[in-house]
This record gives sequence, C-alpha cells and structure tokens, in this order.
Amino acid sequence: ISVMNTLIRVHNDTGKPIKSWSLENFVNSKINPNTKIDQFPLLNRTYDPRVLYDPYTDRFILFFMHGTIDLTSFIVVGFSTAGDPTKPWNVYKIPGNPINDTVWSDYPIVSQTKDDLYFTVNLLGNGTTWEEGFREAVIWQLRKEDGYNGDTLHKNCFSGIRFNGQSVRSICPMQNGPMPDGIDNYFISVRPID
Repeated sequence: ISVMNTLIRVHNDTGKPIKSWSLENFVNSKINPNTKIDQFPLLNRTYDPRVLYDPYTDRFILFFMHGTIDLTSFIVVGFSTAGDPTKPWNVYKIPGNPINDTVWSDYPIVSQTKDDLYFTVNLLGNGTTWEEGFREAVIWQLRKEDGYNGDTLHKNCFSGIRFNGQSVRSICPMQNGPMPDGIDNYFISVRPID
C-alpha cells in the first residue's frame, strides 16, 4: 500500500495497482463497505497521508489530516481489518483542536510500538504561517487493538510539552527498530527556529 498527497493505492506483489481511493473517499462507506466508522463531514481539505505496516498483526494503519482552521481540523486514522488492505477498514476521527483553542493540527509524524500508535502534530493558530502561528506540539497515543477490532478507540493526548519554558516544536516519535518491540516510545526534537 502506498499513499500520495491525494491518493491511497494498493499494489499486488508485482507492483500492479489493484485498488485505489482518494483521501476524500476513504471514509465513504459506499466505497469502503462494511466498515465501522466515526461520522465524517464531507472531506474537502485533506493532506499529509502516512501509512504503517504492523508486523505483529499483519495489518495496516493509514493516517491523514483534514482542515486548516480550528473548526474543520481533524485527523483521520484507519485500521485495516485484515492483512489484505483491499478489505474494509475501521476509520476514526481524532480532534485536530485538542486544546479547545483557535488552533489546527499540522505536520504529523507517526510511529508505533507493539501495542500503540503514536503521532505528533504541531498546533498552529488560525490564519498564520507555520513559523509565526506555532502554539505547541502534542503527542497522541492510540491503542492499535481497538482500531483493528472496530471498538471504541482508547486514546491519550499529551500537551503542554515545554523545554526551558518554551513549547517544543515538531516532536518526532522514534520507533524502537524495524519491529516495534516493547511498550516504550521515545521522542526527539531539534527545536527548529530556536
């Protein structure tokens, strides 16, 4: 499976495309039938897709962003229900404004452990550039088993992350090797602009 800025594509083992979705249609139950999904509005501003393979469960996790203001910002996270990514997916909507302010989520970075999916985003103020509008970065933690099973998604959001009183920007989750062993996840930031 591969993702581009507007397209999700599944290939067979020879590289031939066998199924594709636009990001906007990925959450459409007519195109992705029998999928347990959260309620989604019409998607009209999608970007920054990511896809991970979970070697422990032979499943895939798909992730992309929506919206560029606080009222429309959310994160779409899909969990494949089988090792075959052409089968249905369980799709969830994660808040893009987790601190209930006039901010939206941007610049996702994703990793996983054996049990959890981690992703970080920068929260930006409405109508500002990424340099000037940065408020803070947050870390999301989601339990993968919930997503694979189509259950209520247990999630944690960690905010207020600071160094010497300054919000840390572009926090990068570091996966523990090619097999996401263990339960720990580490995070690093180069503190750009500082």
